[in-house]
Amino acid sequence: MILKERSVGIHICTPCTLNCRRCSAHVDLYKEKGVRYFISLDSYRRELVKLFQIYDYIGTVSITGGEPLLHTQLTEQVEYTLENHATQFDYVRITTNGTLLPDQRLLEMIQKHPLGNKCEFVIDDYGEVSHQVDELSKILDENHIKYRINCYHGEKQHCNGWVDLGAIDEFRNYTEEQAQNMIHHCHYANWKCMDCLEGKLYLCAVASCGDYFHYFTLGPDEYIDLFDESQSLDKMKEIAASFGKKPIQACQYCNGFDVEKSPRFPAGEQI
Repeated sequence: MILKERSVGIHICTPCTLNCRRCSAHVDLYKEKGVRYFISLDSYRRELVKLFQIYDYIGTVSITGGEPLLHTQLTEQVEYTLENHATQFDYVRITTNGTLLPDQRLLEMIQKHPLGNKCEFVIDDYGEVSHQVDELSKILDENHIKYRINCYHGEKQHCNGWVDLGAIDEFRNYTEEQAQNMIHHCHYANWKCMDCLEGKLYLCAVASCGDYFHYFTLGPDEYIDLFDESQSLDKMKEIAASFGKKPIQACQYCNGFDVEKSPRFPAGEQI
């Protein structure tokens, strides 16, 4: 089975410099429970190797968090990705919230690397709290590194603002028909916003966070344990190919993300 995916996000850390209400990655929950997860370089490498065994090609390897610029081994992670998997993806994307500046080692590595044009930054600008946006964009310009800025403040917010996925510990008790309708219109399911956390691959961050804190139990075909040696690669590919095609247990703990109908709220409001 040849399997390609638009994007796969790798959570390299859970800490963040902001504490946003309605965060889709539920960073506030990790903070509340005192979780400070930083992936080791070895685990990052192992995750990436397995992901590129499951997927023959990934459009964007999305490095995210939390705030990924907090990770002290981000340079090594990006460099490893470029050195070992460059023919299997289009871009390595680092998503940051405009509160920190990248390490000089990272800038120099990307600038000097022959495949550095495969790296890009996405800067989510939340207004006053994202106080380093101007300096960050200036530094990236000076180093000829690709980036784009998503404006999440003022009247014309990117994607009209955020949606409220709701409390992740509350069972919604959707009927089968409601759950099917929700997954049919879900942005995460349709765009396959795949989420990798602590060695497991999920359809979305609701699934990863809920599973991490044991708010619900996902079925064996609703996530992939990348390091489970008892499961064949063919089975992992089969599960990956099914993501987004049917409701999973995590859907019962989510308000859903209907691109057209879900209400929008101001992004980046601090708790």
